[in-house]
Amino acid sequence: KGSSEEQQIKDVLTEYTQALLDFTYFEENKLVDEEFPESTAKERLHHILGYLNKVHIIVSDIFGSDADMIDVLGVDIVECLYWRKGALYYMYSHTVNQDKDRVKRNLQDFTQSLRDGVEFLTKMSNLRVPLSEQEQVDYNDECTLKLIQQGRYD
Repeated sequence: KGSSEEQQIKDVLTEYTQALLDFTYFEENKLVDEEFPESTAKERLHHILGYLNKVHIIVSDIFGSDADMIDVLGVDIVECLYWRKGALYYMYSHTVNQDKDRVKRNLQDFTQSLRDGVEFLTKMSNLRVPLSEQEQVDYNDECTLKLIQQGRYD
């Protein structure tokens, strides 16, 4: 693959991922609005996550299993993928937790959803490397500097 061809592939994958994020956002909102109905929530949750996981599979198929997702899609897109997966698990767990009987009926799934959500949100928060003390950054106040040093750039 030439670098121009490789960059075109990366650009297409980035656009594809953005489209999946838009599509799944719509589906997630429907689930939230319906308060994750017990009869369909698990299946619909896995369906949405399957779409988001497909990106990793495609990148692996094209660039190899050890491909760096950030190199292919950029840190913003990878961060968004982790955020959306973690947030979806969080919203599901939060909703289920409101019904203690539902938690008892599905304790193993509920616990696993909490673990998975924490895992994705942790991956998301660890993506950006904090700035070192030697790096020069323009900032307006000390709070901003502290956030930047912790790797929070948004």
